[in-house]
Amino acid sequence: MIIPEKYKKILEKYRKSKSRLIDEDILRKKEWKPKLFVQYENLCKLANRIVKFGRLREDIEKKYIEKIEFLNLDVKPEEVHALPIFLFIMTVAIFSILFLVTFNLFVLIIGIFAGVFLYYAGSRSLDYLYSYKLKQASNEIVLAVLYLAIYMRYVPNLENAVKFAAMSLTGFLGADFAKLLWKLSIKQYDNILEALNDYLKIWKDYRPYFCEAIYLIESSLYQPSEQMRLEMLDKAINRILDGVYSDMVKYANSLKLPVSALYMLGITLPLLTLILVPIAISFLGREVNPMYFVLFYDIILPIALYASTVTVFSRRPSGFPKPDVFQNPDMPPKGYFKLGNKTYRALPVAIIIAFIVALPSTWYIALRPRAPPVLQDVLYTLPAVFGIGLGISIYGHLVSKDGLKLQKLIKEIEKEYGVSLFQLGTILDEGEPAEIAFKKVAKVVEGTSVELLYKRILHNMTKLGMGLKRAIFDPKYGAVIYYPSQLLRSIFKLIVSAIEKNVKAAARALFSVSEYLRRVNEVEMKLLDLLSEELSSLRFQGAFVAPLMIAVVTALDALMVIILSSIGEKAALLEKIGGGATSSLMAVPMLLSSFGVTGQIPLTIFHIIIGVFLIEVVCIIAIIITNIENGGYIELWYNISRILLFAVIAYSGIVMTLIFIFGGLVTTLVAIAG
Repeated sequence: MIIPEKYKKILEKYRKSKSRLIDEDILRKKEWKPKLFVQYENLCKLANRIVKFGRLREDIEKKYIEKIEFLNLDVKPEEVHALPIFLFIMTVAIFSILFLVTFNLFVLIIGIFAGVFLYYAGSRSLDYLYSYKLKQASNEIVLAVLYLAIYMRYVPNLENAVKFAAMSLTGFLGADFAKLLWKLSIKQYDNILEALNDYLKIWKDYRPYFCEAIYLIESSLYQPSEQMRLEMLDKAINRILDGVYSDMVKYANSLKLPVSALYMLGITLPLLTLILVPIAISFLGREVNPMYFVLFYDIILPIALYASTVTVFSRRPSGFPKPDVFQNPDMPPKGYFKLGNKTYRALPVAIIIAFIVALPSTWYIALRPRAPPVLQDVLYTLPAVFGIGLGISIYGHLVSKDGLKLQKLIKEIEKEYGVSLFQLGTILDEGEPAEIAFKKVAKVVEGTSVELLYKRILHNMTKLGMGLKRAIFDPKYGAVIYYPSQLLRSIFKLIVSAIEKNVKAAARALFSVSEYLRRVNEVEMKLLDLLSEELSSLRFQGAFVAPLMIAVVTALDALMVIILSSIGEKAALLEKIGGGATSSLMAVPMLLSSFGVTGQIPLTIFHIIIGVFLIEVVCIIAIIITNIENGGYIELWYNISRILLFAVIAYSGIVMTLIFIFGGLVTTLVAIAG
């Protein structure tokens, strides 16, 4: 890493000191930010080059500066202020050009609405990033308190404890702690207590129990005895765990209404409108364009459903960070899967399978002559809906299967890790060397998942001739590289450091770490139990309830379309044969011929529109489940693949059953109409 010139003097100063709080790692950590924030910075700078603003009012500028400072963004207030105006102007300009090309007023109206929406989104973007950072950082607050307490239990030095936490945490909180150390080094704060207390003002209203836990850790420095100091650190762990559990209880209770609202507003209400669509279209006749239904049911409605529900369901309280399995060198990158020893892209495989399954529908739609709608239109377009859903499901399975397997293994190792540390501490306390202790622990935990971790460490030490530190942290062969867990890496780092200084002290530290991890695992299991009812309800809705309701609506709509089309044809025939005697029926064919031979929306296309809506609803439910579980990329695609596969199978089976049931009914009703 190239160190900027302005940092070099400060870095040299701390290189000569004993504390070494500031080093290359801290400098790198304090500048860390996700790609989303970098892209936002670039967009704001681009907006300010096109829409220039001078100095803003002091109150507006102050509001921006506070959030920019917290988000660690390299932007100016006027650049942020220019973003919404830039988005509005560019959106309206693009749609105006499209209007001049198409001369379609509908395009211009959409452009204006889109511009207003993007203006609002741009004006709220800084607030969104602020909330996003708080939510993501809150997933690390349990680990932050855990790391601080563990280090303070071993060495009562708060500055070094904050540095340990900064280097152990991989997200926003680690960067914020590194930034605090940086500010301390440039004398912005007199001591680490002042720096921490100033930083905690941000969390005071959002996660007050995090602040209280940190205050308890700080107060441990002033306890008159060692026993009281350790008790204060234990209280800090208890406070953060109790706070997380209390928040999760409130969150679980608050989910009941949103789940019901999702069912009623996201599924039931749109389906009720679908039942009325054939009748409504019969009054509109040729003015109906299929793209309007695509736009409403497959674009606007899913976006509105996603925006309204995900915001509510994503307000999950603090959790526990997931292991980043993509750091494992054997893991395929995102969008790929492994077959044997080779890596392949998942998207082409999913597209090919979806195309093959949907091919019969494609042939049917392409070769079908313009004729009155029949129930076979639904049956022969069913492979298209099934193919799209199956393709997405297969893609989700391929990109998540490898990561899910490794993630489950790492979670099992983390659960068993605390017990193994207690065993390791016991053996070290007997005076055994570290290498012998690790070998004995591997035998004790034989048959468990954590055995794999210790066996890899022993393999590196015995077969590759590595020392303990390198056997664990070697960038190519280290054990934590193959089991990439933030928790495992941090605890091992502390263990190695303690063993290098004093084996007996390391043993005592391991006893306390083991107890802390046991309590953390207990709370995590309780949190999963709290959310199990709502998660089961959502999975049932996505896998069965939504497909059932949409299948029933599809069959009813097909029945209504065929009957209305038949009545329209008979009325037109009567008008042609009877002349003036049947002039009162002149309005009937005009109203009821929309789905007939000359209609604009074939039943085949209408069925595919409904099928795509089903797939989108199920995917949104899977996204909501992932947010509640506090999952990431792997959990999202696993949920989509599993729920969507059940949904399209259930939908196809129910539609075929209803079509066969309605077949005789349609024949009877058409005969009566004739």
